[in-house]
Amino acid sequence: MKEVKLLLPKKHEDALNDLIDDFNISASIFESKSDTLLCLIWVTSEKANALVSEAKKRGIGSAFGSIIINNVIIVESGEQTIDDLPSRLGVNVEEILGSLRGNATISPTYLLLTGLAAVLAALGLYYDSVVTIIASMIVAPLMGPIALTAAGLIYPEEGILKDGIIAETVGLFLSVILGLVVGLILPPMLKPTHEMLIRAVL
Repeated sequence: MKEVKLLLPKKHEDALNDLIDDFNISASIFESKSDTLLCLIWVTSEKANALVSEAKKRGIGSAFGSIIINNVIIVESGEQTIDDLPSRLGVNVEEILGSLRGNATISPTYLLLTGLAAVLAALGLYYDSVVTIIASMIVAPLMGPIALTAAGLIYPEEGILKDGIIAETVGLFLSVILGLVVGLILPPMLKPTHEMLIRAVL
């Protein structure tokens, strides 16, 4: 079960009423002194995805206002123990996309980890150290942009495909440049290391 909160200016009340009528759902609407409407809607996890998507198409949460989604556990009257409560709650698409966006943001931390991973990988290849190479894979934050790009292919209307591709491209470009710099700084090699060779064989 999901609790969907819609916050929007009162002048857009018609969009909210049309949304409620189209979905044929019950909602509690409250008005603040600042001409802001708060609408509370309780729906299943499956219906919450469709509701949020339709609300954004009407401008709620995209052009104006905001959308907040909370998990809801309904405790019925009568005897009920903690073991009777659901062990897992459904995850909303918006929650997943929000988490992916957070992991694929081009920030100083993202650039620092990408640069560190590139340097570790270059040193691991140069010194033939598989441990250092694996460490670079653990440090690298590129899985976030890759996951965001994959999600963008599934949900193109969310506009996240472009963000994922940009973050991934920046990370790869930075990795190649730093790898080249490390290669120019280190002494020349007489022959490739074992770790280089096994990654060069098709």
